[in-house]
Amino acid sequence: MTVRLRHKPWIKAAIEELKDDYVYLGDAAKNKGQWHQLLGKETLAVEIGCGKGNFIVGMAQLHPEQGFVGVETQEEIAYYPAHKAQEQKLKNVKIIAG
Repeated sequence: MTVRLRHKPWIKAAIEELKDDYVYLGDAAKNKGQWHQLLGKETLAVEIGCGKGNFIVGMAQLHPEQGFVGVETQEEIAYYPAHKAQEQKLKNVKIIAG
């Protein structure tokens, strides 16, 4: 399932506010082998195509002992799971945009 959203002019600025804590923009491969340290968790789960983030945020709430990395190809869509994680004050979630 592909999530398609209308262009929202405010979303680029909103992603910038989330980028250090929740959204990773750029070459994710340069952090190869470091995701455990970035999240401070021994065990990691990856969701590819996290869309609006209901699953990844729900799992992160249920399993705070585990780290969760979501991958979203569309930068604008990556805002939604990152924003949900921020609202819930989750520290075990990172979203890769790109």
